[in-house]
Amino acid sequence: MDVKTLIITEGGNKLGFGHVTRCLSLYQAFEEKGISAGIIVGGDRSVKKALKRKKANIFNWLKEEKKLLSLAKDKDIVIIDSYLAPKALYEKLSSLLNGGILVMIDDNKRINYPQGVVINPSIYAERLNYPQKEGLHYLLGKDYIILRREFRNIHKKKINKQLKNVLIALGGSNYSELSRRIIGYLKDKFDFNFYAVEPKKNMLSARAMIKLMRGTDTCISGGGQTTYELARCGVPAIGICLADNQLSNLKSWAALGFLEFAGWFNEKKLFENIEKALRALDYKKRLKMSEVGRDLVDGRGAQRSIEEILRIKQGITLNAACKSDCEDIRIWRNHPLARRNSFNERPVSKQEHIRWFNSKMKDRNTKIYIARRGKEKLGVIRFALAGDSATASVNLNPDFFGRGLGTRLIRQGTEKLFQEAKTLKRVIAEIKRGNIASQKAFLKAGYEPRGETEEKLIYKKEISHV
Repeated sequence: MDVKTLIITEGGNKLGFGHVTRCLSLYQAFEEKGISAGIIVGGDRSVKKALKRKKANIFNWLKEEKKLLSLAKDKDIVIIDSYLAPKALYEKLSSLLNGGILVMIDDNKRINYPQGVVINPSIYAERLNYPQKEGLHYLLGKDYIILRREFRNIHKKKINKQLKNVLIALGGSNYSELSRRIIGYLKDKFDFNFYAVEPKKNMLSARAMIKLMRGTDTCISGGGQTTYELARCGVPAIGICLADNQLSNLKSWAALGFLEFAGWFNEKKLFENIEKALRALDYKKRLKMSEVGRDLVDGRGAQRSIEEILRIKQGITLNAACKSDCEDIRIWRNHPLARRNSFNERPVSKQEHIRWFNSKMKDRNTKIYIARRGKEKLGVIRFALAGDSATASVNLNPDFFGRGLGTRLIRQGTEKLFQEAKTLKRVIAEIKRGNIASQKAFLKAGYEPRGETEEKLIYKKEISHV
C-alpha cells in the first residue's frame, strides 16, 4: 500500500523506552498492512539495537527542527509520540501535511492539539474530557493500548500458590540505583528470588520481556508502558510513581484492582510500602489481579489504531440526506438486528417509510445525514431538534457492522450538528437497554450516561464552544 508514513518519538537510557516500544508497535502494525514507515528517534546509542533493520534516523529533532520538518513534508501520515515537543511544533507539522494526517499520541491531555488524530492509549483516557474540535478525532481508552505484536497471543498465566520470584522494572537508567536499594532492603525481609531489568545494558526485545514477565510472580514497576505489558501477561504489579505523567495511570490501575500503589520514588516510607504490598499479595489476590489485567488489555491496540487511522485518512463524509437515500435507509432500518434494537420491533413497510421520510425531509427541526466513504454509503444519523436540545438516532449499513464506524458516525455527526445549529447545547440519545453495541458507541463518542428506565438508557453530550 503506497501510504508515505513517518513516526517521530524520543527515548533512551535517561528517558526510558516506553515511547520507543509504542512506536515500534505501530511500525510493526503498518508493516502488516504492507505500509513501509520511517521512524525518527531523539535518543542515544541505547536505541540502536531496537531500531536494527528499521528505516530509522536517530537525531535530536527538537534542536534540528528544520531537518525534521523536511523529512515530514509530503507524508500521508505522521505520528508523533512525545512528552517534549512544544505545541508550536505540532502546529507546524499539522499545517505542513497537505492532505496528510497528523497523529498525536498523548497520555495526559498535555496540550491543546491541532487538527488530526489524538490517541490516548490509557485506561483512564475517556475521563479526561478532551475538547471537541472540528477536524480533530480521538481514539481513547483500553481498545487502543499499544503493545508490540509479540504480546498479542499470550496464553493465560499460571499463578503459583507461593510468591517466590519478584521482578524489578523501573525503566530508564536513572533508577538503577533505586532498583538495587529496593532489592537490598527486600532481601532482608523475604526469601525471594529478585530479578532486575537493566536498561543500561540494552532495551529488551519483546520476547525477552515476555519470558521475564511470565517467569515471575509479581513485578515492582514504574507507571509507564510496562504496566500495560504486565497487564497483558497477567503479572500482578506493585507500582512506583517515577514522574508526574505516571500518577493517573498508577491510580487508575490500583482502583481497577490490578496493581498495588506503593507511592512516589522519593517517599520516605517507599520501601516499607513495597514490603507491605508484597505481604498482601496472597494467592487469591494475585489470581484476581492477573484476571483484571488480562481482561483489560488484549494486545491488539496497535492494529486497531492503524486501522482507524487509515479509515480516517480515507475519510468519512457526512451530507444531508436526499430523495435517493430513502430506500437505503428503509433497508437499514428493517435489518433484523436494527429492529431488535428498536423500541418498536415491527418492520416498517415501504409506504409507511416513504411517508415518514418525506415528512422528515420537510421538517426544519430534523437533520438527517448520510455517511459515505468514497461511493459507499456507511449509514445514517438523524437528529430531532427541540429548542437548545436534540435527540440522536443512528442506523448503520449492515455491510459495515462490527467495524467501529458507529462511534465515528456519532462523533462526526454530533460535531456537524453543532456547527450548523449554533444555539444547540446538548444532544440526547435514548437507547434500548439490551442494545449494548449502541451504548458502547455513544460512550466512545463522548456521550455520558444521564439516567435510565426499565426499558432504556439515556446518554447526553453537552457540547461546548471550542
